[in-house]
This record gives sequence, structure tokens and C-alpha cells, in this order.
Amino acid sequence: MTRYAWVVIGGCMAGLLAACSTPQTVQPFSDSAHSLQSYDFSRLTPFPRQTPRAEYGAPYELRVDEMESVLVGVSPQLSDPASARLVRLQARQRVQGAVEMCGLAQSANQTGGDARMMLFAGYLTHGADGTAHFSPLTDADMIGKMEFCRSRGLT
Repeated sequence: MTRYAWVVIGGCMAGLLAACSTPQTVQPFSDSAHSLQSYDFSRLTPFPRQTPRAEYGAPYELRVDEMESVLVGVSPQLSDPASARLVRLQARQRVQGAVEMCGLAQSANQTGGDARMMLFAGYLTHGADGTAHFSPLTDADMIGKMEFCRSRGLT
């Protein structure tokens, strides 16, 4: 071996001996037990943490006059407004008084068969005299309407 190799090996041996000869402090049992007791074991959940959801509100059953108001608000967006019908509808009452709703509407196409279903979303409010008024979301595209429905628990 060359002289350089002996110097490198000697330096490594000196470093190992110096590391082994320094006194190590052993943690007493009381400190270890204290660290176990103060550890937050709730972080060890097997499922990812989820942010708490907002309260959705109580499910709401629509009356006949309210359904007619929804049809009046939704039918201009369909291909044949005269043959509009509601296929599916879900609504939830909010604390503020408004009713949030999502649903599917359908109308007849030019050949008389059923056209594609259209997703609609909006708010149902009541006037001072008790009449129902439906305000559809018109500025939202299909993705926006889907996000509106999902965020409010209406699927």
C-alpha cells in the first residue's frame, strides 16, 4: 500500500476511536415515558384528515305550486319549453330561509322523443304573500352547477 492509503486508513481509525470514546448520555426511563405520554397519537390515523364539512341543512319537500315555479324557471333553457318535465329534484332548506335545489329536467325533442336531460341548480324563495319564485343559476356552466350541487350535499 502507498503511504497515502495508510494516512487515510489511520485518519478513519482515529475518527472511529474518537467517536466511540466520547461518553454517551443515556436517556433515563422517566424521560422516555414522559415523551411517550406527551406524544400526540391522534396523528397516527390510517386515513387522511378531512376538513369538517359545512352543515347541509334539512331536506325539503316541494309543494305542487313550488314545482310549477321551478318548471317556469327551467323550461326556457330546454329545447321544447312546452313539454318540460322534472325528472329528479333534490332540495335543502337553509337557515336563512332560502331553499337550494338541484335536479334534472327533460323535454321532448323535434321528433317527439325524449331529449337529453339537463342539470339545473338554483334557489327557491318565497314572497311576502307566500308565492314561490325559482331563480336558476344562469351564469354557471355545467361544471359550475355540478360543484354547486356537490358542495351542498345535493347529488
